[in-house]
Amino acid sequence: MITLAAILGILGCGACFLPNLVDRDPPPPPAPLTIDLRGVRMIGVTVSDDSKAPLLDPVMLAQRVAEYGNFRSRDTKVKLRVHREGGTEDAQLKIAILKESAVKLPQATPEAAQKWALRLIISSTLTARDGRVVWQETSRNRDLAPAITAADETEFLQRLSHPWIYGAVSYPLVKSMFYGESR
Repeated sequence: MITLAAILGILGCGACFLPNLVDRDPPPPPAPLTIDLRGVRMIGVTVSDDSKAPLLDPVMLAQRVAEYGNFRSRDTKVKLRVHREGGTEDAQLKIAILKESAVKLPQATPEAAQKWALRLIISSTLTARDGRVVWQETSRNRDLAPAITAADETEFLQRLSHPWIYGAVSYPLVKSMFYGESR
């Protein structure tokens, strides 16, 4: 009796009129790559911090760049890993942090919480094993989004150790490398 009531309830709600799973639109195709990855299956990632006042951990940033790059490996057919000395990667992504600074953002109202942003200037080069430059950005300004609420610069700098900060820096860089600025 309960089963019959459940079936009637489902039919009464219109569940039988939902489109068939086969009739639904397929997911969009992967975005086209904007770089030539011929012969590249593994990319080694290195990060150096050449700024005068380092705020980010280069090893952690390299790990996050590799993770975000691997999220798209199904589309790109390329894997990323943190470069190891003597590594046999097909290409190397070298990221140099040239400048880092904490930026106090303007408050909307005097009583609004203070927000801060991380401003970076980064140069990145992806070079194939044969020396061919596959992709490059020179002295690119990258602002961390979203802004971080903190009472002062000291509190803001303490919050920079959270892993999501490194993701917010890594994701746009990886996206720009594989898909250009249009995506």
